[in-house]
Amino acid sequence: MRKRSMSLAGSPLGRNRSPSGESQAAKFMRKASRGFLPKSSTDDSPLERTDSGESEEEELEVSAGQQEMQTTLERMRSLGFLGSAEDEEEDATTSSGGVSENIVRMLAKYDIEEEGSDEEADKESTATLKKWKAKRVICTKYLIDDPLLMERTFASKDLALVKAIFSTVPPEYFDDIAQATVILFEANNTVNVLLQHLVQREIARAASSSSFRETIFREDTIASKVFSHYLKLVGQDYLTAVVKPFIIQLVSSPSTYVGSDSAVKRFMVLIETLLKRITLSTESMPPQIQSLCFYVEKEVRIRSPESVLTALGNLIFLRFINHSIVAPVGFKLLDEKPTPDGTRVLVTMAKVLQNVINGIAVSESSPLFKLNGLVHLYTDRVQHFLKTLPRWSTTTALSQGVRIQRDFALEQLQRYLRNHMEVIDSAYSSDTGGEHTGEESGECTE
Repeated sequence: MRKRSMSLAGSPLGRNRSPSGESQAAKFMRKASRGFLPKSSTDDSPLERTDSGESEEEELEVSAGQQEMQTTLERMRSLGFLGSAEDEEEDATTSSGGVSENIVRMLAKYDIEEEGSDEEADKESTATLKKWKAKRVICTKYLIDDPLLMERTFASKDLALVKAIFSTVPPEYFDDIAQATVILFEANNTVNVLLQHLVQREIARAASSSSFRETIFREDTIASKVFSHYLKLVGQDYLTAVVKPFIIQLVSSPSTYVGSDSAVKRFMVLIETLLKRITLSTESMPPQIQSLCFYVEKEVRIRSPESVLTALGNLIFLRFINHSIVAPVGFKLLDEKPTPDGTRVLVTMAKVLQNVINGIAVSESSPLFKLNGLVHLYTDRVQHFLKTLPRWSTTTALSQGVRIQRDFALEQLQRYLRNHMEVIDSAYSSDTGGEHTGEESGECTE
C-alpha cells in the first residue's frame, strides 16, 4: 500500500461504490466541484443541477454520498481534526447542501480511493487521524494553498500554530509576524485569548529572571511586539487626541526647548501639560486597552503584587505612549520623519516621562536636572492614573484598520509559512505545547 498523509478509504466516505467502481462520496465530490449539490431535505423545490444529463439514479447516489460525507466529517470532528459543526456553520461559507465548501476543498486534498480491505483501510485512517491529533502535526503546505483554512487555523483559540511560530521566529521577523498576528486575531474575534496567553508568558519570563520589575514588558520579545502593535491598532484615536498636539509643537521648533534655562523651562511646561492631559484621560482610554490592563493587573498580582504598577507603567508608557513619541511616523502621528533635532527632543521627552513613571530622579549631571521637581510632583499622579485603568470590557467592534489590513496580514503569514515550513511543522508537532525541541515531526506527505 502506498504511503499517504491521511487515508479516508475505509471510512463511509470511501466504502460504498457504484457499479462503475466510483464511491458515492467520490461522485459527490466530483459533482460538488462542478456546482451540483442537492438542496436541503427541508426544501420542497425540485433538485437543481448544472449537469442536465444526470439520471435520477445518479442523483440518489450523490445524495447518499452527501450523507456519508457528513458521517465522516462528524468522525473527524470527534477525533479533533476539524472544529465543531457549530464553528463550521458560523465561520465558513456553506454550500446549498449545508456542507462547508472549505471542508469539501480540504477533503479533496486527501486520497479517497480504496486500497486493501475496508476494515484495514478504516483502521489506517482512524489511526492516522488519532496520530495527527496526539502529535499535533500540521501540514503547513496545505495551509499555504488555502488562505481561509490558514487564517482559521492560525487564529483559532487553541493557539497551537501561533505557539509553534512564536517559539521559532527569528528576531528579524518579529515586527512582521506580530503585526499579522494582531490583525488576524482581531479580525477573528479571538484576540483576547491571544493577549491573555502572551501576558502569562511574559509574566513567567519575568518571574524566572533575576529582577521581575526590570524585565516585565521591557524586553524586545515577539510578545512585546504583539502588545505594541495591538495598542497601536486600538489606541490610534487616543494618541491622536492626547499626544499628537505636543509632538507637533515640539518638532515644529525643537531648538526653543533645549540649551538655555528659559528653553528648559518651556520644555518643563510642555511636559507638565502633557502629563496633566494623560493623567486625566482615563475615560478616553479605549476599553480594549483597559481590559488588557485588567488582565495584567490580575496576573501580576499573583506572581509579584508589589510590581503591578511597574508592569502597567511599562505596558502603557514604554510600549504605547512613549513608543508613539519616539516613533511618531509609525504610529501615524506625523506624516514625515522629524529632523535630527526634532528626534532628539522627542526622545528626551520620552525619557523624562519614563523617569516620572518609574519615580527615578534625573541625574545631577544632566542639563534637565531642573525637571526633578516635575518628576517628584507627578509620580504619584501617574500611579493613581495607572490604578484607574484596569477595567474589564466586552467590546468586540473591529477597527477600520483591521478590515483594510486583513489581506495584507494573510500575505505576510503565507510568505513566512512558505519559507519556514519544516521548522514550524516540527515545533507544532512537539509534545511540549509548542516549544521547539528540534524533534522530528510525523510525516505529512501528499
